[in-house]
Amino acid sequence: MILKWNKASVTKIAGQFIYPGVNNLPDDKRDEILKSPWVKEKMEMSPPIIEIIEKTKEKPAVPVQGSGTNVVEEPTKESVDDEVTDDITEMSVKDAISVVKETLILADLEEMKKKETRKSVSKVIDKQIEILESEPESEKEGE
Repeated sequence: MILKWNKASVTKIAGQFIYPGVNNLPDDKRDEILKSPWVKEKMEMSPPIIEIIEKTKEKPAVPVQGSGTNVVEEPTKESVDDEVTDDITEMSVKDAISVVKETLILADLEEMKKKETRKSVSKVIDKQIEILESEPESEKEGE
């Protein structure tokens, strides 16, 4: 489960520390988190303080039958609306990169790096890790 905390502070939800930006949380905490009235309130605020990141799964283009060429037809929005994911490896490149750029936790980035096979997304993960590792210690500790 990917949860985005849109505040500059750290909080705790369902026994999990939530840091600013994108947080990868155990899937077994999903129901407990989503049933919390406090979480629901924060999700309904405008702008929301908590967002659950679920993006449309990336769908391969489908060859058009009988065209005699390599024409492909992109899936329609209706065909992918109900297929969402919180796994960046199943997201479109654009959505995956967006999630990576908002991730500020090195351990989460390292996990993403282990699973990600697309070069463009892997480069962004590496760049985000480099940025976070290059911060002075005082900034990492919030001083």
